[in-house]
Amino acid sequence: MLSYTARNLERGVLLWLLVTAPLVNSCWDLPKEAAPETVSLTFTPAEIAKPVKGAGTVAVMVNDLRADPQKVGNVTGGVLHAGKGVITTRCEVKEVVGEAVEAELKELGFADGATGATVAIDVTQFDLQHVVVSSDDYQSQAKLLMHAEVRGAGEKIFYSQLVSGESYSSNGSDEQTLSLALDRAVANLVTDPKFIKAILTAEGGPS
Repeated sequence: MLSYTARNLERGVLLWLLVTAPLVNSCWDLPKEAAPETVSLTFTPAEIAKPVKGAGTVAVMVNDLRADPQKVGNVTGGVLHAGKGVITTRCEVKEVVGEAVEAELKELGFADGATGATVAIDVTQFDLQHVVVSSDDYQSQAKLLMHAEVRGAGEKIFYSQLVSGESYSSNGSDEQTLSLALDRAVANLVTDPKFIKAILTAEGGPS
């Protein structure tokens, strides 16, 4: 009877160690506190095949409708005081998006100027979730969501579309992940044939 009880006790201790050891190790492995981070944003133009025939001039206007224009992400996951891990940018997001769209339109042959055609963009989401898995492992996901319109004379709308860009990384740079989401969103916009056709129509060119 005593031998049977001892064996059960040993099994119980072993089971307790198997269950609690990973938890103890993970607690020791956690970063003590999520630190705030400030990033820059860069834009890399897409490779565009050829300029648009009949391209004229177009104005680009961008509004940032997010509650906090400087905030671009959060640190979450296995961290203590995760709320302090706010990711901000030293850039004006609306200016970066506007300059990126203008650069791509220039590559397509359009000139920047106030004419009958206007590209109006509202940025509604641009953020990154930096999820901490352990002290040396994290995953990041960034997304840019914007509503784009092409307007002509009298504010007539020729194009209205939600456009997004996403990027993922494992143990990569948050700055690069955000910038890649920007690249993809802008590329998705300017490579849409309906977007280009709308600009040409709005400025009175070929439709």
